[in-house]
This record gives sequence, structure tokens and C-alpha cells, in this order.
Amino acid sequence: MPAALALLLLAGSGRGQDANASFDARFAAGMRSLRAGETLSASHAFAVCRELAATVAPERRPAAAFAAALFLAETAVRAGDPAVKVHARLLEVIADALASGAWQQSGCEALRLHALVLRWQTGPTGSFRRELPPTDRAWLLRDDFFELAPRRLDDYAVAASVLRFELGVGSEREPALLAELRRAAVGGGDEWSDTARAKLATYFAERRAFDRAEVYVARMAPTRSRVLRAWLALQREDHATAERLARELVAAGESAGHQLLADALEASARPDEALGHYDAVLAGVPDPASIAAAQNGRGDCLLRLGRLDEARASYAAALAACGDDRVGLIAERAETTKDLGRLAERAGDRDAAFGNYLTALAIGERARARLLADAFGGSWLRIHADQSTAIDGVLRTWSGDAAAAWQVVHALELGRSRGVLDVTAGTASGPDAEALQQLVRRRLEAVAPAEIEAVATELDALRVRTAAAGDAATVPSAEALRGFARANPGVAMLSWWLGAEQAFLLLVRGDRVERFDLGAVAGCRDAVTAAWRAVATPAGAATGLRLAAERLLPPAVRAQLPDVVLAVVDPTMARLPLAALDLGGEPFGVRHALVQVPSLAVAALLGGRRTHGRGCLVVEAPSRTPLGDRLGLDPLVFEQRECEAVRAAWGDATWLRGSAAAFAGIAARTPDLLHVAAHAIDCPGLPTQSVLLLADGPQVMGALAGLQLPGTLVVLSACAAATGEQRGREGVFGLVEGMLAAGGRGVIAPTTAVNQQATADFMRLLHGALARGVEPAFALREARRALRSTAGGNYAHPHYWGAFTLFGGIPHQQAVSLPPAAGAGWRRPLLWLGAAVLAFAGFRLLPRQQRGVRLR
Repeated sequence: MPAALALLLLAGSGRGQDANASFDARFAAGMRSLRAGETLSASHAFAVCRELAATVAPERRPAAAFAAALFLAETAVRAGDPAVKVHARLLEVIADALASGAWQQSGCEALRLHALVLRWQTGPTGSFRRELPPTDRAWLLRDDFFELAPRRLDDYAVAASVLRFELGVGSEREPALLAELRRAAVGGGDEWSDTARAKLATYFAERRAFDRAEVYVARMAPTRSRVLRAWLALQREDHATAERLARELVAAGESAGHQLLADALEASARPDEALGHYDAVLAGVPDPASIAAAQNGRGDCLLRLGRLDEARASYAAALAACGDDRVGLIAERAETTKDLGRLAERAGDRDAAFGNYLTALAIGERARARLLADAFGGSWLRIHADQSTAIDGVLRTWSGDAAAAWQVVHALELGRSRGVLDVTAGTASGPDAEALQQLVRRRLEAVAPAEIEAVATELDALRVRTAAAGDAATVPSAEALRGFARANPGVAMLSWWLGAEQAFLLLVRGDRVERFDLGAVAGCRDAVTAAWRAVATPAGAATGLRLAAERLLPPAVRAQLPDVVLAVVDPTMARLPLAALDLGGEPFGVRHALVQVPSLAVAALLGGRRTHGRGCLVVEAPSRTPLGDRLGLDPLVFEQRECEAVRAAWGDATWLRGSAAAFAGIAARTPDLLHVAAHAIDCPGLPTQSVLLLADGPQVMGALAGLQLPGTLVVLSACAAATGEQRGREGVFGLVEGMLAAGGRGVIAPTTAVNQQATADFMRLLHGALARGVEPAFALREARRALRSTAGGNYAHPHYWGAFTLFGGIPHQQAVSLPPAAGAGWRRPLLWLGAAVLAFAGFRLLPRQQRGVRLR
């Protein structure tokens, strides 16, 4: 206990000095015993203090009684009394303090915080946030909390930061509280600092940033990090390590050991062994979350063993423990409902299975609406990843009847690209582009962990200053999606799903939905890789494109495709050069006008954006940059010729060159068409940290999202500019999404590295068609055809034209937009996409794939 509290209790008036002295002497003795670990002596001293509190000066009595009772509870915690007893005692202490007015006495802030911390430590897991009185919540979350009594709160500053963060997760205050907690966790090796590090490790692990989580675990005392290390191994799916660490916890008598060991054994397909450990969890005094997790795991084991009735009973017990749709247990509730679908499917009841799978997805969506998710849908990544098997089940158990068809389409929309929809539907939040640029440059060049950490802290602060609160976008209803498809009967919509267990393709046209089974997921992913390799270099084998087409575009689908095709690819297919797939000797993107999009909801949104005739802006970035030289990027030797061709096609285009080809130059304009010729760097380990190298330095997606480009068609003539980082089932984030977030109606960009000379010729053909008023999808097809048939066949290989892809909505002359869903909120904190995710950075930026001499 800090010395400040003792001073508080010693500060009496002139009355009752003898009683004051007796109380203070006993209290000091109790504190000495408590620090020495002599809990019996401390308990006796504080019990005497409770009696003496009634005799001290009147103005001191409430605080004295409060302090004595509080430290009796603290002593009980140290002595190992059952938490339920200590918690009940604490509630009495707090009630007495409120009744006596001690809460309002000057100097009692530290006592009040100490009482709330003890209550938090001893109460049931997850109940503190739910049951905390509004007055205490408001007090803990005050902006000036640390200015109330800083000298008395110093020893509890870390505890307060942890509590404040836990209360603020999922609210608009989360960024600021996260930054505060990161600063608090930098301190020494005491228990509260380790608690802060554990909280941060859990936060980042749930967002799949495991390397970042490991940084904080490594700073914890080994005895305090044992449970967290086992849990992290389980989250990484390193089941052997998780099992070894969990067995050590069981041997040491750690209460969490049985749950972790059971989960590791169940994941390793050893249900018989796991059952005993789940039963051991339930034999203790678990909280609702532990009961739900254990009963769910127990049900999974019984399902594996074919004991369906017992499994059903366990799942029912898990749902009962979850209660209603409380956010803290929503993931478990969704997971258990999905497992009931598996059970029903195993029992042969396909209708019940279909209904349970749909319900599992709906539970997650309802929860999403209750909290403000971050720009990645961060709080929901785990829920959506877990529900991949639910979407597999929806697709597998759908009987094919028309009534359920649009529920299937809606299930796919719920299960993927939610983050992309949030971003695309948002509005910019005024990013500090110059500060962001400087921090990004430092981050790209940082090597030492301490430097990376320092930059991450500064990025947190930038995020806090510039982030704007907003609501997540709303996925249109099944009926609204049906209306969108009906309104565009001349467009075929292909929706791929590469799930946890199976792969499917939906063909949507007009009022009709057909499902095609694509076989094993691994085979589909191998096909994507083969197609990418076929286009990545001029030596790529064309057989990869034919085999990929056979696997991903069955003949029965090809026969039904009209002129315009809207392709909704699974996030794991992001690098697929769809236009180059070989359909019996003719490439997909030459036979059809292709548009690629992350979801139908995004397509509907982009289809409503219109151009406004503001001219063309051409940006010719420097041929070489210091960062580009450091990463070994080739000079852009054909860039000037390309930009001249673009300007010639449009006649009056504005041309930014040299130092003018900077972020500020683009930000000052709102063109109808923006063409950027530059180096791009995709970053496979850091989400949304793909950058364009402009004259004033690297510009990340978050900065680009802050541009004002309403209705602009953006052409990114840069290697692999259409790639980015896949975030669970939330879609892929990168430069394309940044431009769409800025208001663009579409983006043309390549999915692989491209040849510079071929790109210059391709852009001449593309912009010639665009300047004649040809819609982008048709202009892109025309340019592919023309370049492919160039005299001499120099550009016949798809490497020269197959990577360029249009990301947008249905072509305007055919498009009918989808009305916004009722109650949809579209404001999003878009800068978070550029600044906040850099706080996740625990990786070293890697150069892209090796380039040939003339690759951009």
C-alpha cells in the first residue's frame, strides 16, 4: 500500500489525538506485516483498526473504517481465502463506504481505486465490466483521471490503466486507452506491469498479431506468463507446444491447466483424453465463460466419438452458461450454435443443420452492431474466422431451393470482406499526412526492437489525435441482395468461397442462384498459386492458367456467362490473375468484361458512385527514391513515355512530375481520373502497410484513404499494387482499398510485378479507350486484346497484360445501385487503417519478390 494512504490516515484534526495515534499505530503495524507476508498478524492488526475507527476524530471516521475494512479484504486475498468470500466482503466494504460518504472525501481516490481493483480481481471472470455501477465506470473513465490525485495514484497508475482499457475496449475511446496501456506496460517487473503486458498480449493475439503479442509475453516474469504462453501456443495452432506447457500447468496445480490441456488434446484429435480434463474444469468452481468453453469442448469431443445425445446435452449447457447475447460470451455462443449445426448434419437432419449454421452467423453480426469495431473489424476477426465452418455448412446443407438461396448469398456476405465494406463505406477523418509520412519512413527503416516500439507508440498517439468515431457498415439483407441481382440481369456474379473444409462457387444471375462444389480447398489454393506463377514472369508455364480455370471455373459455369462478369473472389485468392485464366484458348479477361470486388455489398456501393468531369491527373513519381534503392527496386525507365501517352490520350491532363509528384499535389485536386506511375511495396507481414513511393516519401493506405476522390477512377501503374494483407475473413487491405475509401468508383491495378515497357504500351491502349468514353471494364478488355495481338506476338504471354485488374462496381450503363440498408451508418475512422495497424508491427519490412531488369 502506498505511503500516501498512511499519510492520509495520520492527517487528523486536533481532536481525539490519542485515539488517532492508536489507530495510526495499529494501521502502520498491519501494513508492515502485510508487506512482510505475515497475513495472520496483518489480519489481527486491521481487525483492531476496524474497532478503533469508531473512536477517531469524527471527520476521519468514514475513511478510517473504509481503509481498515479494505485492508482486511486485501489480507484475505494474500492469505488465499476463497475469492467468492473475499468478493462478498468487498461488496459490503464498498456499500459501507458509500453509505458513510467516504467515497466523496478528499484523498480517498486511491482507496476507491484499490477497492475496485480488488473487486475486479476476486469477482467472476467477465462480471466486473457488466456489473460495475455507472458512477464508478464514469469515474474510472474520466479524461482527467490521472490528474485527480497523482501522488496518491502513482502506485496504482498501471492498475488504473488496465482497468480503464478493459472498460473501454470496443468503444470510440479504445485507441486512446490502448496507447495509455502501452505506456503503462513499459515499466518495471512488478505484478501490475505484467498484468498490463498480459492484457496487451491477449489483445494482439486475438487480432492474429502473434509476434506482437510475444513481445509483451517475453517481458513478463516467467512464473506469471506460463498460462499465457500455453494459450498463445494454442492460438497459433502449435498444439504440441500447447500440450507440453499445459501439462506443466496441471502439474503445478494451475487452475487453467486443465482447460488448456483439454483444448490442445481435442485439437489434436484425442477426444478420449480431452474429456477427462474438461470434466476436471467443470468439477471446480468455474465462472460462466469457463463453463461455456469447457462444455463446448466437451461437446466437440463427444461429437467426434459419435455420442450425439451426450454432445447435444453439453452444447445445451454451454449455451445456458452463455446466457443472452452478452458481448463477452458472444464468440462462444456463435461457436456452440455452429457446433449444433455440425451435430444436426451428423444426425442427418440437414434442415436443422442449415438453420443452426445461419443462426451462428447472425449471432456474430448482432454482436458486431453492439460495439464499435476498429477499422479492421478487429474485435470480430476471431468470430468470423471461427465461423468459416458455419459458412461451409450453409453451402453444404443448402438443398438448392429458391427460398433459401438468398440466405446462402447473405451468409457469404456476412462471413467475409466485412472490414473492406466498413472501409469503403466510410469517410475520411482528416489524417495528418505529413506526420504519418515521417513515421512510416522511420518504421520502414527501423531495425532495433526498441526503435520499432518507439515508432509504434508515436503512431498510437497520432491515431488518438486524428481518429473519428463511427459505426460499422451494415451488410444488406438477403432480400436487398436479391433485388440488386434482379436489377442487373445482364451481369453474372461469381462468388468463390475457399472455406475451412470445402470450396464452393456460387453463380448468381437475375433471380437464380446455383452452387458448384470445387472439391478440396488445398487443390483450389494450389490452382491459385499455379496461375500466379504463370503470370509472374515471362517464363511462366501457361498450363497453370488452364489447370486453374478447370478447377475454379467449371465448364457448366462458363457456358452460362454473359458479356459482363462481376467476380467476388475469396480473400485467399487475392493474387489470382483472374483475367489470364485460359478458357479453352481464350483468356477469361479477353472473352468477358471482368470486374473484381470483395463482396456484392461493396459492388453495390461502388456502383452508385459517378464521375463529375473534372479532368485527368497524371502523377509521375521519381524514377528512383532512397528507400527504393535501399530495397533494390529497379529505376522506372519507361515511366516518362507512359505518362506522355496518358497525357496525349486525354489532351488537357495535368501532369505532376519531380518534386510536384507528392501526396500534397494529389490532395489538392479531385480529378475524374487519376493515373499514378510509381513504385509500390506490398508488405506481407504488416496489414495495410503497403505503400506508394511518391516524391515526398512512402504513402500508406491510411494516408491515401484521406484523399478526396469522389467518383474518381484510379489507375495504379505499379508492381503488385493490387495486393495487400489478408485479415482473417475480413478481406484484403492495401493500396486499392485506400483509394476506394477515398471515394474512388474503381481502381485498375496489377496483382503481380509487371514489365515496364509492356506497361507503357498497355496504358497507351487503355487510356485511348477510356478517353473515348469506353467503360473501364470494356476498356480493360479492349487493351488486353490489342496488346495480346501485337504484331510479332511479343506480348502474347499473359505476363504482359494478365495482371491488370479492375476493382469496382458494375459498369454504369448496366448498373442499378442497391439502396442503403435502413439504419446503416457509414462513418469510419479511416486513418486507423494507416496509423493504428502500424502499432501492430512486430515484423521487419521485407522486399518484394526478385525483379527482372525491366519490372516495375
